[in-house]
Amino acid sequence: MRTWFNEYLINNYKLNFKAAIIIAGVILTGWIQLVPILNKTELESKTAQYTIEEKLNIPRIQDVNCNKLVNYKAECNITKYKIKHHEELVDINLTGLTVMLVLGIILILCSISGYGQNYKKEKEVKRIKIIIS
Repeated sequence: MRTWFNEYLINNYKLNFKAAIIIAGVILTGWIQLVPILNKTELESKTAQYTIEEKLNIPRIQDVNCNKLVNYKAECNITKYKIKHHEELVDINLTGLTVMLVLGIILILCSISGYGQNYKKEKEVKRIKIIIS
């Protein structure tokens, strides 16, 4: 397996580099498309959070048991849902982008390693040709 992997690195270092560049483009495109969505959900969750905290005169909505609130039970539960939804959305998207980033870095490192090994191999072939001729 290791021999196959080394041969793959040596022969396909250009392909690995191209794949890393494509992944970088996907990361940038994904980030550009996600930022407005994340900002919108953050604004909605923070607006709901500060509104209910002001109405109830409490420091943090996360510490309140919504079932004990008779008049604001629905609003409290919706606010907690919006906050949780935003946090989960951020976690999912950052995880996806992090995985793509790690994959891109691995491909760049494989490309650099393959280039170095291929360069040494070509240099040795040229040296042998000079010796033979």
